[in-house]
Amino acid sequence: MNIKMKDVTVSFKNGVTAVNHVNLEIPQGIFGLLGENGAGKTTLMRVLTTVLKPSSGTVLMDDLAYSEGNYEKIRRKIGYLPQELNLYPNLTVRECLEYLGGLSGVPRKECRERIDEYLEKTSLAEHQKKKMRQLSGGMKRRVGLVQALLNEPEFLIVDEPTTGLDPEERIRIRNLLVDFSKNRTVLFSTHVVEDLAAACSRLAVMKKGEFLYTGEMSELLQMAKGHIWVGTVKNEEEARMWEQTCHITSKQYTESGLRVKIISGEKPGPGCVQPEITLEAYSDTTTLTIQIKDNGCGIESEQLEHIFEPFITYKKDGTGLGLAISHRVAKAHNGNLVVSSVPGISTVFTLTLPVQ
Repeated sequence: MNIKMKDVTVSFKNGVTAVNHVNLEIPQGIFGLLGENGAGKTTLMRVLTTVLKPSSGTVLMDDLAYSEGNYEKIRRKIGYLPQELNLYPNLTVRECLEYLGGLSGVPRKECRERIDEYLEKTSLAEHQKKKMRQLSGGMKRRVGLVQALLNEPEFLIVDEPTTGLDPEERIRIRNLLVDFSKNRTVLFSTHVVEDLAAACSRLAVMKKGEFLYTGEMSELLQMAKGHIWVGTVKNEEEARMWEQTCHITSKQYTESGLRVKIISGEKPGPGCVQPEITLEAYSDTTTLTIQIKDNGCGIESEQLEHIFEPFITYKKDGTGLGLAISHRVAKAHNGNLVVSSVPGISTVFTLTLPVQ
């Protein structure tokens, strides 16, 4: 299935234009939609789900035009996970999914079989008798994804599907979407770059209702090369001076000063370097060793002591689970994961696993 949007605009009565004369082609497979909150992603998806009619422009699903006469046919081909999802709080997970599957016209026997399959794939099987109101936010997102898959849609649209999930579940959901995208079309909308880098080969980047980029993920990453810098300043005042000519994406206080990450087409100032990550692997008859090294801001000694503890994080949006899970996985396979770091210079992670 192929989706085409031609010169599509969505304007509201208050004068706000959420989508501004965009052109987009979504091919078969999994396609990423990246943008910050308020970029226009949700409005675009509401158009694609027929919830919202564009102010101007045309949308095609293969050769089927988005119009009042075709909306019913189009809806039968679509599965949708919205960003805000309010399911029936007094129903159990299974009751809720069976009811929603019935509304989608899925035969009862097939519906139950699909519910069993997807509850297992989303790690919800053991929670299927719980009331919806008893679930965490992350569990509700997974139930929402299952309901979007029940009618085996040809075009699946998911808005922030990994919100509220721990790192292990994020990987599981990404893999599920990739598997589902075979011979189908999946639009994966998120503000998390890592999710799209892991799941999509093509994407569109949206900002203020327009597309800044559409194309291959690899090309976008190549374009970013040479534009990312890290450097250290004495204090916040010096950082603000750099912000007058550059865009600072992150800040971290270290023993040597304020470490900043900068986007700039040229070197922002003295002492700035471009971050590099190297990966090396070697083995002997008993052990495989994988070493990952960067030249970033490093990790302070007091942080280093707790880095593998669950729920310890020094990132604004971090969960504190990624490294903890990685460390436990290594240990479970009779291996080890260790880290060494020199603040302001580099960090090295070393993974060792036995060779069988």
